[in-house]
Amino acid sequence: MEYNDTKQVTPHSNAAGMENPNQINVSVKKTPNFYVFLGKKYLESHENIELHALGNAVSTSVIAAENLVR
Repeated sequence: MEYNDTKQVTPHSNAAGMENPNQINVSVKKTPNFYVFLGKKYLESHENIELHALGNAVSTSVIAAENLVR
């Protein structure tokens, strides 16, 4: 990380603040079926996708991933 003149931290490329264009951030507010639908849309333009989840959203991500594999 680098510090600029105003003492703000700016991340390098591929740092924690940067997202991949094929990344889907999963939350518990949406159903797994929503992420299956979204994953199918992403697969139209990307060869592979990444489902990212934290905490309780991991189970939602796993269910969506299992359905996408089918």
